[in-house]
Amino acid sequence: MKGYYIVSFLLGIILVFGCSAEKQADVQMETTSEVQESIDVTADMLTTHLDPVCGMDMRKHTITDTTIYKDQLYGFCGSHCKEKFLEDPEAAIAKLEMEK
Repeated sequence: MKGYYIVSFLLGIILVFGCSAEKQADVQMETTSEVQESIDVTADMLTTHLDPVCGMDMRKHTITDTTIYKDQLYGFCGSHCKEKFLEDPEAAIAKLEMEK
């Protein structure tokens, strides 16, 4: 009979601590998960109204991607232009400056 009480007691402790560990894991997941917010970017918010890679006028076309480089916001017509920009941002900016 003593064995029954000891086993019951140990199982109870395991269940209590097991449940609290699950709750702690849930709380940690909630606090570490990032919330990504989406904002509508207009051409007026960009450093330049032109896509720095292809030169497309972002006032007339949809801005589909953006990036921040040296505290400046650049808009792109597509992800391919953004990827090209990120390969060599200085060259893209220099090309854009020459076209002005």
